[in-house]
Amino acid sequence: MSQVVEADVKNRSRYEVKCIICEQLGMDFSLTNGEAIHRQCVERLEISLTDPAKEMQDLKAIHSALVQKLSLLNKQKDSLTGFFSSFFGGRDYAVEIEAVKGDIDTSSEQIGACTSRKASDPRQRKEKEVLLKHIYDYWPDYPPDWEERRQKLIRRRNGQCQKCSATKRLQAHHEIPFWRGGSNKLKNLELLCISCHGKEHGKDFQKEGFGNNHTVISDKEELIASAINDSSKITFMYKKFDSKTGRPQKRGSRRTIRPAEFEDVKSGRRQGFSRCIRGHCDKRNAERVFAVHRMYKVEKV
Repeated sequence: MSQVVEADVKNRSRYEVKCIICEQLGMDFSLTNGEAIHRQCVERLEISLTDPAKEMQDLKAIHSALVQKLSLLNKQKDSLTGFFSSFFGGRDYAVEIEAVKGDIDTSSEQIGACTSRKASDPRQRKEKEVLLKHIYDYWPDYPPDWEERRQKLIRRRNGQCQKCSATKRLQAHHEIPFWRGGSNKLKNLELLCISCHGKEHGKDFQKEGFGNNHTVISDKEELIASAINDSSKITFMYKKFDSKTGRPQKRGSRRTIRPAEFEDVKSGRRQGFSRCIRGHCDKRNAERVFAVHRMYKVEKV
C-alpha cells in the first residue's frame, strides 16, 4: 500500500502519497484502490518487460525509415521541382530536414538504450510482472491487457452469457464499477452478451454502440493539469451521490470550474484516497472540491 504522509496538520483530509513503483513522493494519478503511481514509472516498468530482441527489430525498422525519409527530402530540396515548391509553394525544406534529423537522433538514442538493456534476472522479472499485473488489476479504466482478461473470462464461463446463456457478442462487465473502487480482477468481472450488458447500464448497446462515455482517469488529470498551468477553465459532467440511496446519480450535472490544485482526499466511501481537484465553481460562485473519478466528458474551455 502507498505510504501516507500528512501534508497539512490543520486539514487532516489532505495527504501526500508515494508512487508504489519508485517509492518517491508525488503521483500522476491513483489506482482504484487508492495507491499512487507516476505515468513515467509505469511506462518504464512496461519497457523493462519488453523482449529486447523484438524491441530492437522495431526500433531499427523505424530508424531505417527515417534515414530514407531524410535522403528523399535532401533530393527533393536539390531538385528543380523542390526549388519551385519552395519558392512558390512556401515549403521550407530546411525546417523539415532538421525535424527528421532530430527524430533520427532520438531513434539512435533509443537503439543505444535497448542495446545496453539486458534481459532481466528471472526472479526480478517475475517480481516486475507481479507488480504490473497488480497495477493493471486496479487500473482506473480498461487496462492495456483488457482483451486478454476478457478472453480468460470467456474460457472460465464456457463462452456463455451469465444472464441468458447467449454465446455471441460477449463483453466483460464490472460488477463493482471504477468509481466505487472496483478492480479489473476476474472475480469482479461478469460475462454478459451485448444485450444483457446494455440492460446493466440502462442503454441499448446494439443500437448506440459500446463506447466509453468517460475518459481514462490519468488522461483527465493530464488535461486538468494543463488547464491549471495556463489558467484555463474546464467543463465536465459530475455525478453526485444520492443522499437517500448512497449511490451516484444516473445523470450528472454540468459544471465549469477554474482548477487551482490537486488534492488527495481520504475517502469514506472507498478504501484509500480519492484524487480530487480544487477550483472556483461558476455554478456556485465559490471554491469547491471535485473527485476526479466522478467527472466525465471533461473538456478545456
